[in-house]
Amino acid sequence: MGVRRAGSLVIAAIALVAAGGAGARPAARDRLPPVSTQLPGPVLSRADKALLEARDAARNGDRDRLASLAPRIAGNLLEPYYEYWKASLQLRSGDDDGSAARTFFERYPGTYLSDRLRADWLLALGARGDYPTFQTVARGQIWNREDPQIRCYASLAAYALDSGTHRDDLARDARAQLAATADPGGDGCAALAQRLIDDGRLSIWERLRTLIGHGQITAARSAAFTGLSEAMQAQLHHALDHPGTWLSAHDANLEAADRETAIIAIAVLAREDPDRAGSLAERLDPALTPTQRGILWSRLGEVATMKLLPQAQEWFRRAGPQLAVEAGFTRPGETLEWRARAALAAPGGPDWSELSATLARMPAQQQRETVWLYWDGRARLARGDFEGAQQCFDSIAGPLGFYARLAAEELGRPLELPAALAPVNGEDVAAMAGRIGFARALKLLRLGMHEEGNHEWAWQLRGMNDTQLRAAAEYARQQGALDRMIATSEHTRGEIDLQQRFPTPYRQLLSDVALPLRIDVDWIYGLIRQESRFIEDARSGSGAQGLMQLLPRTAGYVARRIGLQHYHPSRINDTDVNLRLGVTYLKLVYDDQGGAPLLASAAYNAGPRRLRQWRTSLKGPVDGAVFAEVIPFDQTRDYVQKVLLNTMIYAALDGRAGVDLKSLLATVSPDMPADTDLP
Repeated sequence: MGVRRAGSLVIAAIALVAAGGAGARPAARDRLPPVSTQLPGPVLSRADKALLEARDAARNGDRDRLASLAPRIAGNLLEPYYEYWKASLQLRSGDDDGSAARTFFERYPGTYLSDRLRADWLLALGARGDYPTFQTVARGQIWNREDPQIRCYASLAAYALDSGTHRDDLARDARAQLAATADPGGDGCAALAQRLIDDGRLSIWERLRTLIGHGQITAARSAAFTGLSEAMQAQLHHALDHPGTWLSAHDANLEAADRETAIIAIAVLAREDPDRAGSLAERLDPALTPTQRGILWSRLGEVATMKLLPQAQEWFRRAGPQLAVEAGFTRPGETLEWRARAALAAPGGPDWSELSATLARMPAQQQRETVWLYWDGRARLARGDFEGAQQCFDSIAGPLGFYARLAAEELGRPLELPAALAPVNGEDVAAMAGRIGFARALKLLRLGMHEEGNHEWAWQLRGMNDTQLRAAAEYARQQGALDRMIATSEHTRGEIDLQQRFPTPYRQLLSDVALPLRIDVDWIYGLIRQESRFIEDARSGSGAQGLMQLLPRTAGYVARRIGLQHYHPSRINDTDVNLRLGVTYLKLVYDDQGGAPLLASAAYNAGPRRLRQWRTSLKGPVDGAVFAEVIPFDQTRDYVQKVLLNTMIYAALDGRAGVDLKSLLATVSPDMPADTDLP
């Protein structure tokens, strides 16, 4: 079917939460083999306890304690990890010539730990400035090539060892690499930046603008201000630490202040006080060069878009044409993304012409990303270019991606999921069970060493075909590692096994909790799949715990509200407790956000109060797809898209017709019920 005209873009919404919808389950699901919902709890042997002690000793740099644990760990399945910690600690001490690493490589060839130790060695070599050895060792690296520190050290090694023939090109590429590194990049990127600054190939101002643009204010404060006078260094530190007071001190004659320092101060101030930053930028504007003007106003436009301020578009326009790739502007692609979102969030509704103009300025590779092809199609559709819109949508339409599915819905295509596959061959699963790498991974996971276990598991998947991947995923299911089952199955390309990718454990328990609350089980599954990947003891860096990733404060609030007797924070990871509290909290935010799955999902992730702030910025009803795109937090934006896509797929697998992304996104209005005390 051809792309729809603007008048029929929105498919009639089908209510997600309905009295009878939550309990419907087809027999096909019930015939699946029983799923072990968790890894067996660890029964720690003396060697296991010693191994965990050794890990802590290595983290603390306690080489004597580490050495004393060797007899207790000998012969353990995870003994290679002990040997890795010992060799890595020796490398990091600086008194090793690489012999420890070479010995380890000979003893454990082709293993994940050998590759990881090679990465540790590269970091040590880079820090010592041993660039010839760095380049030799790097040739054997398989993983971690994209680690920011290793990439920066690799660029520094190439630059330092070049005879001069390619230095201009190497310096240009290194500057682009630094600009694209979202985090500070550790010592490696600091060393690369400092070398370029020392050689006059990178200005301290460009480096500071990059760090500030990525929100790395702490890294900006610790940057070495080589080449600047002590007085100027003091001014810069003052501007970074206390931008408001620095600007107040120069308020009487801002135009006469150092322009680069003023730009830095205004950019930092914008994070806390964008209105004042905008007023100061207005005053400074006449004294700026075109490039400085583009840098300052583009940064303010980004901040305004992140804060959903109405002046975002105007501030981007003030940047002028100096936005693309000229020297001094370090993050054109990222800035253009925020400019595109500013056009979508325009106070009077999406500014489709401005969006099209912004997309046209993106690099070709960025234009081909599914997100921008979808929005290019929407912009063309709004302007009446139906043929161009159809080409955009046709190029990305599919069932298993957020923008791919939105494009398919614009074309009027019903959801067609990949057909069910034949069961996995038992012999293939047995072959996976015989791999020692999987055995190590499972033991690591059972010991709570999830990061190490996930890496060890993923290492075993290298080079597998679809049949082997499905067998490995089935083995993970049999072992109760549902997150590894999902991750493994998602590697397949031709054989798409949705039963593996979208499991449904805890069915009866979830139904018992959800039905009285009149909340959809498929949505809950979609949320859990994104929150914890069904890891019952999952714990985030912020302290969220369990299947539904509840913060202790939130869990306590819900327990008190529903009168859950005998609740104690130590029970937050109990499956029944976590699901009951999590589903109840989801129902609370669902009601708080007016019964909208999009808004409730965002509120579950970012907090109800923040959603209220975002909604108050709206001047009228907004297309849900637009609202989802302009969510200021990258993590929440990605989260919402995946939860809603998961929900749609779970509903389709359960035989529920009509649950599509447009019905889930719906329309977002600024009207909200009375404020609540939800955490």
